[in-house]
Amino acid sequence: MKRWDKDSITRAIKEFQKINNRLPNYYDFLKCGKNKIPSTGAIYNNFYTYSIIELYDILKLKYNRSNEKWNKIKVLEFINEFKINNKRMPNSNDCMNNKNLPHWEIIKKYLEVNNIDEFNKKYRKDN
Repeated sequence: MKRWDKDSITRAIKEFQKINNRLPNYYDFLKCGKNKIPSTGAIYNNFYTYSIIELYDILKLKYNRSNEKWNKIKVLEFINEFKINNKRMPNSNDCMNNKNLPHWEIIKKYLEVNNIDEFNKKYRKDN
């Protein structure tokens, strides 16, 4: 098993970016063994964050969500990241005002919900 440090993580991310023409997203880190990048645990152990947005800020790498093509998986990924960082599900105000989340209209479109109550019923684990 590879031992990761800050330098090797940074090199692996930049190599991934060179090969794939994009920075790794949250799900890429979950498939760490298949794509030669560290796990989220290795990132946390070295940078003390599970957030890829914070990681890329620390490494001074530009991760521009506005250029991403949205799909259901990416929307769920960003919601999951919010949940990890805030210890709660986002509400409609978060979705409207948080630059790290997709806009509420995008969430409604890709998750096929009409309002926050539907969203909570469909995606909250504790309901």
